[in-house]
Order: sequence, then structure tokens, then C-alpha cells
Amino acid sequence: MFDLQGLIAATYKPVFVGFIAYLFFLGFLYFVRRKKHFYFYLVLASSLLPLFSLLRTGVHQSGDFAINIVKSVDLWVSLSHGIFPAHWASLLNATYGYPLFLFTYPLPYYSIVFLKFLGFSFISSEKIMISVVFILSGIGMYLLTRTFLKPAQSSLASVLYLFAPYHLVDMHFRVALGELFAYAFLPYVFYFILQLRSKYTPTFHLLLSLSFFGLILSHQAITLVSTPFIFLLPLLLKTRFKTNLYIYSALLISILLSSFYWLPLVTSIQYTHQVDYAKSIGFENPLLYLFSPWRYSFLYQGPIGQISFPMGFAQLSLVVFSLFLLVKKKIKKTEKKLLITLLLVLAFMSIMLLPIAEPLWKLLPFMTNFQFAYRLMLPISFVLALIGGLGASYIYDKRVIGIITLAAILITILNWGTRTVIPDITDSYLIKRTPLATYEGEGLQPASPRWRDSQNIWVEKLPASNIEILTGKAKIVSTKRTPILHAYSIFAEERTLFRENTFYFPGWNLYVNGEKCPFSYQDKEKTNTIRFFLPPGKHQVSLKFENTRVITFANSVSLITFASFLLILTYFSIHKRK
Repeated sequence: MFDLQGLIAATYKPVFVGFIAYLFFLGFLYFVRRKKHFYFYLVLASSLLPLFSLLRTGVHQSGDFAINIVKSVDLWVSLSHGIFPAHWASLLNATYGYPLFLFTYPLPYYSIVFLKFLGFSFISSEKIMISVVFILSGIGMYLLTRTFLKPAQSSLASVLYLFAPYHLVDMHFRVALGELFAYAFLPYVFYFILQLRSKYTPTFHLLLSLSFFGLILSHQAITLVSTPFIFLLPLLLKTRFKTNLYIYSALLISILLSSFYWLPLVTSIQYTHQVDYAKSIGFENPLLYLFSPWRYSFLYQGPIGQISFPMGFAQLSLVVFSLFLLVKKKIKKTEKKLLITLLLVLAFMSIMLLPIAEPLWKLLPFMTNFQFAYRLMLPISFVLALIGGLGASYIYDKRVIGIITLAAILITILNWGTRTVIPDITDSYLIKRTPLATYEGEGLQPASPRWRDSQNIWVEKLPASNIEILTGKAKIVSTKRTPILHAYSIFAEERTLFRENTFYFPGWNLYVNGEKCPFSYQDKEKTNTIRFFLPPGKHQVSLKFENTRVITFANSVSLITFASFLLILTYFSIHKRK
């Protein structure tokens, strides 16, 4: 039976802790009120408030927290075997595997595995990365807005970005790691573009490349929708031609450096069910972008895990105030252009949230791969924070700005932690459950091979053995098994048909006694498993997942770009010393 009373009690425990933390936060602000970098301290300290919930033992009851762990476990196994970059998830899908890491964003999972190799548990590693990228997102927005706003307004913009309802939903209710990473990298990309526009230095050139590289590896959909604005910014700012060369060369380096990820992804879509899933885009009730149905719109998750995506009371209030400034013509000419541009971008993205925009989604290349229109709330949160900071620049009383900032934080307190955690779920439990996690909800459907039955994509039970005899008679000894190499010593007494319980995907090749041999993977049941015949005799059989020509080319591009980048940096470093 559903324990409503227990859920309500669990809901208010983190709220009580959050309120105590908020009081300490106010005390800290009073203590540092006369410090030179007071507003930066405000941003840094405020970013800690929604993180106390992560100190609780266990995993989130809702969202993808546990799913992120099982994906990281599979990646950890591949990296432990020296496989880099990893493409095949061998433990998932009941050990039948599928090309998960060819299609999912890699950076969040590589970050978790990196911390795991340092000695942290998987659960602690994910919580650490959630905390790190959340803090970095606030710092990034502060740095960005400080290029054109005063400290008080910049701290407000940062708070609006940190405590945007969708940001908190991503962190505690959805646990959307890729989007959290994108929240962190997005402001740095724009910040370093502005820095290069102001003055070229090799350091800013490097940091812009790394920031955009990080964004690309964080979330493909957010990168897709952000890239046009990133490339248009220097043109809108009427940057000098030479400066534009520096900016666009840095962005180009990021694109080439990340070729190992996006090029195989784009060219391999044809082999998956992604074409089917990309035919439509999911839309939400438009009212959910304005109000949440729970706790007078101050809570963004319902009693059984439902979520809403409001833009935020503080954010929308400042948008209205900014429109008032424009109507009354009380804004400077230079800032007016920026504000109008941001409002137009906000209006366009807001329209794209609505079902009436579905034809437009289908017209834009790759945009139906966005899957859900509500993902636009991430760039919308970014734009709302910038508009809020700009509007607040015409509030000349710092005390009023301070009150708005503190209020924008406090009104989100119900969302500073997940409803409940499950303390009994440990690393060991999740590692043990990894093979069955795909059928239970982990499965990334757009990464499923198209030869598998689309109505029954994932395998529910572990196979009796890794390799089976369908017809004939033979003795089988497994000699080696890694995520991308399945080796057997087989003595066939007669012509025998075997089934290797691995999903087929381009890259799998069969070798018998060192020679490449044909095999089949299509049958009436659409199992997509690998089948092959062997004649009588003793055979050394190897099934290998090898790089395709596209993957080899993409890896080469990334490697050459990386090597060239290092040489250029070394040259500039030596030249600077001289």
C-alpha cells in the first residue's frame, strides 16, 4: 500500500534541514558583508544549500540516480579492460549488450568512473559530480554576467540560474546528469567568447575550446539547440574579423576534438530504432511551465513522482519588469538591444514548448531527436537569468536587489532535496542488478539495434549460457571473455549451428581459426543474436567488436587535433617565456 503519511514526513525532513541551512547562510552573509568579494561569496554559499540532501545515505527514490550508476558500472568494466573510448555496453541488456556508449553522452559517466578509480564508491561519485557541476554552474553565470553587470546584479542572475525550477528538478527529481553538466558548461562557453572578444590570450582560447568540448560531451540535445546561438554571438556583437577567427577556431577545435563521439553517433543512427523514435516530439501541458500543481506552485514534484517545469516566480517577475522598462523607455540603447534580443529568444523558445510548434520541430534538422520539448527549459533558464540580471541593473537600491535574491532562493526550499532516499541500495546491490537494469528501465531506446523486434527490444532474463548449440553436437570451452572479445575453443563432432547470445551491431566480426567468417543475425523472431555454422573439427572462435571505418576515422581526427593542440600550446608557452 502507498505510504502517503511516510512520504509527507520524508518530504518535510529535508525542508527543515534546508531552513536551518538557510539561516546559517544568512549568518554567513552577515559575517562577510564587508568583504571585497561579498557577492561572489553569496553565489558560492547559496549553491551549497540544495546539496545537503545529497549527504543522506542511499539513492534517490525517483529519477535516474540508480540508472546512472548501472551505466557507469558497465563503462567502468570496459575501461578496466583498457577499452577507450568505450562503445559497447556488455553487462547491460541481460548481458546481451547494446551500443549504449555510442549514443549516450559520455562525460558524466566518465567523470563518475574517474572518481571510482580514485577510490570513491559509485554512489558517492555521482553525488560528488552532481555537487561539483551545480556549484560550477553558479560560478560560471556569475563570471559571465560580471562582464556587463555590477556584482549585485550578477549575483542575482547567478541565483536565478542556480535556483531555476528546472535546474532543481534536474538535480533532485530527474537526476538528469547530462543536463546538469550542460548547465555547468553553457555559461563558460559564452563567458570565454566575451573574454576573447575583449582581449586575445592563449589561455582564453584554450578555455573556450575546453568549455565547448565539455558541452558537446555533456548533452547532445542541449548542444544542438545552443550551438546556433553560440556561433551567432560574435556576429551579433560585431566582433572584429581577426577576433572572430580566434573564436571560431576555438569552437572548431572543440568540434574536431569531439569527433570520436559525435561522428560515429550521427552515422550510426541508421542502424537503430532512433529513426522511429525521432518521428515525433513530446509536449507537456503548457500551464506546467507557469505553475506547478503542488503546494501552491512551490513544489515541483507530485506525490507519486510527477514533475512540472515552471519558469519560476522570481524569473517571470523580472521578465515583466524588463518589459516595463522597455515600454517606458527607461533603458540604455546598448542594453536595450541585448534585452530585446534575449526577450525574442525567450519568446521563440517558449513557443517551441507548445504543441502548435510541432511542424516547426519536424522542419529543423535533427530536432525531433530532442525527444521532449521540455528540455528547452534548460536554455530558457539560461536566458531568464540573463534577463533578470539586466532588468535588475535598473534597480538602484542594493537592498532591494538583496531582498529579491534572498527571496528567489527561499521560495524554492521545498525542492532542495529528493522526497526520500533508499538507504538499503548500495554499490554492491546495483552492480549485481546491472544486467537486469536495462529491461527494468535503463534501456536507451534510440540506441537499440533496428534488427531487434521494436515491440520487445530488451531482454528480460539472463541467458543460460553465453553460447548455445541450436543444431548439431559440439564441446565448447570459453577461453577469454572481455566486453569486446568473446573467445571459445570448440570441437564440433558434426556440422553445428551456434548462437552467441550477443546483440548484433556493426562492428561485431567473427573469426574462426584466425580467418574472418560470415554469420547471420536476422531471424523470424527478430532476436538480433549472432548465429554461425562450424564444420566438424577443432576450431578457435573469436567474436570481436571492432572499430568501423567511421569510428577509426573519427578517433584519428580527435587524436590528431589533440596532438596539434598540444604542439600549439607548447609553442605559445615557449614563445611567451622568450
